[in-house]
Amino acid sequence: MENSSSKDKRRNMNKIDIIDAAERLFFSKGYNNSTMDEVAKEAGYTKKTLYSYFDSKEEIYGKIIERGYLILNNLFSEALEKEKDSSEILKIRAMGYSFLEFERDYSGYFKAVFESEVYIIECEELEQTTLDMLQKCIKEGVKKGEITDRIDCISISLILWSSLMGFINTFSRKEKYIKNYFNKDIREVIEKGLDFILNSIKSEKSNSSQI
Repeated sequence: MENSSSKDKRRNMNKIDIIDAAERLFFSKGYNNSTMDEVAKEAGYTKKTLYSYFDSKEEIYGKIIERGYLILNNLFSEALEKEKDSSEILKIRAMGYSFLEFERDYSGYFKAVFESEVYIIECEELEQTTLDMLQKCIKEGVKKGEITDRIDCISISLILWSSLMGFINTFSRKEKYIKNYFNKDIREVIEKGLDFILNSIKSEKSNSSQI
């Protein structure tokens, strides 16, 4: 007879199988174009079994969004570790490049995280972890005189975060147009945009030291 530990392990493995199947389906067809019937078929379960693990399609998608945030936060942590002895501006710049890497190498997760209207409280907590890393760099930058103190740290972090998302979302969709009509590489434009924003939050002292 199967003990409770074995049952829990099997149940967790089955949930992972379902999330993996839904991920393949959502990333290929789109979340709104996929149904629970298709998820069940992709996972190799009946629809009844599917609902014994998840209450809704939104709940499954929430787990996929969680995966995306965990990947993104790990990329940020690795970038910050590599730049641990650098200025706070360079740390933030490294986070920006990690964001670009996330969009390029994990596009399915990028869309799930930043284009979804599904609200999951666990995902909100993970996003706060992301913003906390950014805010920590900004606060340290203000203390060191690298970043302006004319704007509060929370506002700066939200401006940086939303600007970077806006750059990537807009330019990625217009990549062919920008390449064909302006002969500009999309990554180069985004990187210049990031540098432009970072220059705007530097303190007067930091800017004058570079002259």
